[in-house]
Amino acid sequence: RQDRAAEAEPLFAQAVALARTLPTRYYLPIYLYEQAAYYLAAGRVAEARAPAEEAAALAGEAGERSLQFKTAVLALRIRAAQGDLTPEAARAAWADLFAAWPEPDQQAALHYTLWRLDPTQDAARAAAATAYAALYAATPLAEYRTRYGELTGAALPPAPPLPPPPGVVTASPPNLLALLAQAATLLPPT
Repeated sequence: RQDRAAEAEPLFAQAVALARTLPTRYYLPIYLYEQAAYYLAAGRVAEARAPAEEAAALAGEAGERSLQFKTAVLALRIRAAQGDLTPEAARAAWADLFAAWPEPDQQAALHYTLWRLDPTQDAARAAAATAYAALYAATPLAEYRTRYGELTGAALPPAPPLPPPPGVVTASPPNLLALLAQAATLLPPT
């Protein structure tokens, strides 16, 4: 994202290799997805396919819905970049994604992706902007604000400031026993 490809590529390779050695498979599909997205953005479409497919399979096995969504969109973008889709097949594939992923944030991301792929898609741009404004009003995530700005050229208001941390956290040195006792009250009963 910072256009530092010379640094990014070996870091992705290291992250994927390290994730393969961990006893948990939580990080591996995330790093594979990011590696595939990097390859696609760099125009290395053929190299993007294998990590994207592995990320999708692992996300499916783990039931990671958020990553399943991202990998489904990435797979379609890769197929389109490779020229594997006729215009009719592309429209059908996008329709399938819109039907399979109905949550407001997913619909917004699909409209946004369509607009990014084809900036003449004014209906997709307008739908994404409207959705991101509504999503940001409910949950002021920076991603929603950034995308709204890209889509409209206008800025949404900054997110409200977070409340200050409780005194037990800001005490110097913090009272760890009091902090753990407070955290224990947040845990569900066993």
